[in-house]
Amino acid sequence: MQPEAKKKPPPPIFDLDAQPTRRLDKILLQPRPAKELVIFFTPRSGSTWLSDVMQKSGLFGQVSEAFNPNFIGKRAEKLGISNIRDYAEVAARIFGNESIFAFEVTAHQIRRSFGKGNVFFSAFPSEVSSWLIRRDIVGQAISLSKMVSTQLSHSPSATAESRAAADARFDYNPEDIKKWVSHILLAERLTEDWIDDYGLNPLRMCYEQTTRLTPDIMVRLMARHAGMDCGTLPAFEPAHEKLASAKNLAFAERFQTEEAEWLKAVEDERAPWLAKLDDLDAMAGTL
Repeated sequence: MQPEAKKKPPPPIFDLDAQPTRRLDKILLQPRPAKELVIFFTPRSGSTWLSDVMQKSGLFGQVSEAFNPNFIGKRAEKLGISNIRDYAEVAARIFGNESIFAFEVTAHQIRRSFGKGNVFFSAFPSEVSSWLIRRDIVGQAISLSKMVSTQLSHSPSATAESRAAADARFDYNPEDIKKWVSHILLAERLTEDWIDDYGLNPLRMCYEQTTRLTPDIMVRLMARHAGMDCGTLPAFEPAHEKLASAKNLAFAERFQTEEAEWLKAVEDERAPWLAKLDDLDAMAGTL
């Protein structure tokens, strides 16, 4: 039997020999936003819906995955940025507004883009954060498996025909579902460790809560958590819809039945984290 080949390390994100451009110097002369709002999240937890409604409110600047390693390289190359610390300074200025830099980031993105948690938290020591997960980790993993295997992402870019075609070619694969459950669980574990290590007190949210509330309410909850005054918000509607199908639900039921023993350890580890979720419905009643 041949030994298993080692995975190649990912290519470097930054060109260490990059020379700063005039545009970079000009950006860094701008004042940094007064505060940050870090939105920790796991994939397929409703983060795109949340960032969409926050951005449309006009309060938070351009809310995005500013430190997604898939997008950093080209931006850094154009500006002549050679390291993540300078990139973080630039991101705060180009994505934020005068008041706040709000962005979403996963634990895996932090490890890939910053190397270590302490590098990230030295760049963003703000105590204002939120933490978005999904109670139904199996449904979440199936959604992630479907997205990756069919290359169908969020609903604004998907027609009814493309959704139906993707659903038709999506097959049940318990090992792939396990892989994505483990991927999500590791991100949750890392984030919970950082919350403890750095004494964070995030607004703890889950997909099942946020998507039940109206966009207006969610924006107001996020603004209050960040210490911001909403005032009168413009009328807006989210561009994102749920992509789950009857097949997703059937696969979830089958997986939960067939892999109950394996899932028990996952559920036991997650139970203390789920118990800490804030009651967004009660909080909404105090707005």
